[in-house]
Amino acid sequence: MQKKKILVMSVGGSVEPCKAVKRECNPDITYFVVSQGSACKTAEIGHVSTDKIYPLTDYTNTVTCADECYKLLSSIDLKTYDVMVDITGGTKAMSAGLGYAALQLGLPTSYVDGAVRDKDGLGVVVGGSTVRTFPNIWHHREQRQMARYFKTYDWNAANDLAKSVIASVENTEGSQNVVIKKEFEAYLALIDFLRAWDLFDYVGAKKKIVEVISCWNPIQLVGDEYQKIRLLLGAVQKRVESIKNQLPTPEICVDLYLNARRRYEEGLYDDALARLYRFIELVVQYLLDSHFEIKTGEVDLSKIPDGFMVPDDRKLPLRKSWDLFCLKAPDSPFSKMFAGNEKLLFGEKNKGNGILQKRNHSMLAHGYEPISHDVVDQALEQMKRFFDLLDADKQDLFAGIVNALPW
Repeated sequence: MQKKKILVMSVGGSVEPCKAVKRECNPDITYFVVSQGSACKTAEIGHVSTDKIYPLTDYTNTVTCADECYKLLSSIDLKTYDVMVDITGGTKAMSAGLGYAALQLGLPTSYVDGAVRDKDGLGVVVGGSTVRTFPNIWHHREQRQMARYFKTYDWNAANDLAKSVIASVENTEGSQNVVIKKEFEAYLALIDFLRAWDLFDYVGAKKKIVEVISCWNPIQLVGDEYQKIRLLLGAVQKRVESIKNQLPTPEICVDLYLNARRRYEEGLYDDALARLYRFIELVVQYLLDSHFEIKTGEVDLSKIPDGFMVPDDRKLPLRKSWDLFCLKAPDSPFSKMFAGNEKLLFGEKNKGNGILQKRNHSMLAHGYEPISHDVVDQALEQMKRFFDLLDADKQDLFAGIVNALPW
């Protein structure tokens, strides 16, 4: 069943442009947005029994006009009607308010232009009028807003924004809106995946990346920028698949370091340092497991050198784990790196001035001290030396995806 048409137009003193719009649009219903002075003009434009007059409280107040026009447009059932909003007539405040309300709701607008105007070509159209219509491009603004959410890792806000755009265009016909809907559905799937990845939900991320890729394949999403995203998503899928859940591997170490860097960018310094502490712990767990099949959580005493003291519970803390690896593999680049940075990491005896000791004194560990920007900045620099030694792909694909989006 074909939808009926509603034309919403602002009306001022000049009726000819309004007549031109109504002739071209040929609406089933017209809503005349009027001031006290222009309400009488609707009869000249062609006011029929189905049409409605909507007087504005203050036609010189842009905010009031926008608010009242938004309420009017919001009251229209977009599942039943196709709506065109014409902003040619009325005061500038009326046109601005009506246009802004249309943009907020994703509705198309029109404006009457002309070859002949009074006032030396700067006034109203007096001849050769043409109606120009504009599809709503408000989603470009929403894309820019979403870019800000992505770059601050605000997944909840990005998710709400994508859902809002999808809900707005679902009730409005048009090929452009179909493309917008597909595009934001793809963003929604991407948000869901990135959130899971950012929270170390590797099992969930492996499932969600499949859906993301299927959303980015539709023919509507074309162009060099989207092709770049598709290629990146393929690399991302390989990266996520390479992470073995609950096993210390170079890949998961790399991912943890990059995750810590994101928390640092957000200003979450306690969270960032907690991740870096886990990073240096995970690195030595990987080294002991891959080189000597030693599990730090349940040490096989037969693999421990004579004289090396292991706690009664057979669990090696961080410092002990590094001491053991350096003892068993003194020529390893990791052992040499640790030897050169041991004081920076663990501090001098009884001084508590090491980076990792500062983590122990933080609220997220065992103390009450806040973590500063400078502490995490130094920690990132120190940990990167170990990060660089890992035999794994270190490309930051997470950042690559965020920066590749066509915003």
